[in-house]
Amino acid sequence: MEPNQIRDEADKALARRNLLNFTKRTKDGYQVSWIHWILAQTLMLVERGLLDRVAIEMPPRHGKSELASVRFPAWYLGRNPAKQFVAASHTQDLADEFSGKARDVIKSDMWPFPKVRIAGNAWAVRRWKVDAKGDDGKWRDLGGVYVPVGVGGGLTGKGADILSIDDPVKDWVQADSELIRESHWYWYQSVASTRLMPGAACIMTLTRWHQDDILGRALKLAEEFADADQWFEIKLPALSDGERVFADIQVPDKIAKSAGIKADDALDAKAIFGKLWALV
Repeated sequence: MEPNQIRDEADKALARRNLLNFTKRTKDGYQVSWIHWILAQTLMLVERGLLDRVAIEMPPRHGKSELASVRFPAWYLGRNPAKQFVAASHTQDLADEFSGKARDVIKSDMWPFPKVRIAGNAWAVRRWKVDAKGDDGKWRDLGGVYVPVGVGGGLTGKGADILSIDDPVKDWVQADSELIRESHWYWYQSVASTRLMPGAACIMTLTRWHQDDILGRALKLAEEFADADQWFEIKLPALSDGERVFADIQVPDKIAKSAGIKADDALDAKAIFGKLWALV
């Protein structure tokens, strides 16, 4: 094997294991900051099954959608071709846009999972599936699928191993509407959350335009009821550095206790995620 081939195979192996390496491989020129490192660590812990309710709060144009709504679902399905990924955004058009980009990552020459491919119509956007290649060399449909939906849209007959909600409202004008907030909450409770499979995870990646948004109501339930979903919450201020970011991480009590993280611990970034990875 030629040196260039050896380097490429090593790069593929790293990309299969690590979301940031995957992103750098499949998106030329991708620049990694502390914020992206934190996002990637969190999303990888979701994929490993440690975190099942994650809220990532950050301002617009900080790269959250590229990582959480394009690269992560492609990487997740590459590692889990039997899983179902449902991705919601404030409009069906935006959800379809993310869907097309994630599909194109899998179709690209830089795709590092040789045993996973797009199944059927390679140009589908509204809903597409993946095939997996078995040890016998045959391609099979194991059930892996990507389903994009606009917030408020129907999901009848569709399950979700991952439910990703990226910016459920467009801007503060929508967020300031009590009618829209009520309809979004109704959709989340009666439609979206009911599609979660056993052991499934929900990820909300959003700009907080209003405290009474979907996430605000979910966090309020968590405060009021012990049996409600408990959220791993990350608040990422604009132009934040690592120290500021980690002051704004809330680890659910059950996970914190298992990881040996105390409320008054002054831990830096690597220490917190080091303790969390020790649980995987």
